[in-house]
Amino acid sequence: MESAPTNAEEAPARGWRIAFLVACTIGLCLSLDLLRLHVKVHNDPNYQSYCAINEFVNCETEALSEWSTNFGLPTAAWGAFGYLLMACLAIWGLQSRRRTPSWPFGLLFVISAFCSLLAVWFGFVSFAFLASLCIVCAGTWLTSLTLLFLSFRALRRCHLSVVAAVRAEIDAVRYHPAPFVAFSTGALAVLLILWALTPRYWDIQQPPRSANVPVGDNEAGHPWIGAVKPKLTITEFSDYQCPHCQRGHEELRKLIEEMPDAVRLVHVHYPLDASCNPELDRVVHPNACEYARFAHCAQEQGRFWDANDYLFTHGRRRDPITVNELAEAAGLRRDSLANCTNSVATTRAIAHNVAMGRDHHVRGTPTFLIGHEIYPGRIPPEVLIEALGLQE
Repeated sequence: MESAPTNAEEAPARGWRIAFLVACTIGLCLSLDLLRLHVKVHNDPNYQSYCAINEFVNCETEALSEWSTNFGLPTAAWGAFGYLLMACLAIWGLQSRRRTPSWPFGLLFVISAFCSLLAVWFGFVSFAFLASLCIVCAGTWLTSLTLLFLSFRALRRCHLSVVAAVRAEIDAVRYHPAPFVAFSTGALAVLLILWALTPRYWDIQQPPRSANVPVGDNEAGHPWIGAVKPKLTITEFSDYQCPHCQRGHEELRKLIEEMPDAVRLVHVHYPLDASCNPELDRVVHPNACEYARFAHCAQEQGRFWDANDYLFTHGRRRDPITVNELAEAAGLRRDSLANCTNSVATTRAIAHNVAMGRDHHVRGTPTFLIGHEIYPGRIPPEVLIEALGLQE
């Protein structure tokens, strides 16, 4: 017959359970805030997060990246589910009287160890691939590590090793499976409902294109789309792997669709990749130079804007866009595209684009040029209103 734990065994663990529950609550709140931010960034073009402090410390960069979703759900939703799961286990531990003294810290240690590994991985991704820091994300990473520490210390206070605690808890579940089966079934049901009902609002759609919108090249050879005799000309210095560039591009394309006789958009390549941009000392976006060459070669075949839209839509994928894929998607001649991409002329053309960015003191992407004024990140709405003579 299984005996209930003694007060001496239970007392130290109860305090750690409460501390663990508090940490889970903090992690859950942070994850829900990240989920809110993710929804706003993907659905509200004018939204600016409180944690978008500068180019490096910027939660929006993380929210717009390919790493912000995994297995059909926002990463923040997975985090919220994980913290809620651990919180429920901690509450169960507070109410349990017939489990082992460690219950459920053996299981919580395993779960929090997994969460901590993910925290380390996403921290690496943040610095190595995105070159940015999301301070709210960092809060969840610290929370996961704190939960790992609390679960480990709780096991030590019960005088149990991790392996012994996990074995004892597994044995307890085997002898009394019904509550655990009910708990697991409920958690799985919540997860399946969440997965089924969450709209895929982050799936990027190509901006609408009208066959009647004029396109061409300006005197400097840069491609443009929009008005033949523009009232407003906007030059974008952009990178196909930059999440903020993709959002800015969508906004401007919509503006052109609405005012095709008044607005012209000129595209200038400014890849954040040291392999073709000597203004940088590191690679921020590893495929940016390659994609810029793709777009330039598509321009040579008169299909720049088809390729441009496809590169913006799919450029932040984890698997790189290939010559064959782009040729098929944008209606390009594959052999000509492949030969052009590796040509000296294309390398010089991209260098010319980068030099133009340097001459205009571009420091990051996207950067917009209207007349002689530079607007890093986003064009203020009041500037567009004044330039186009619109009423607020």
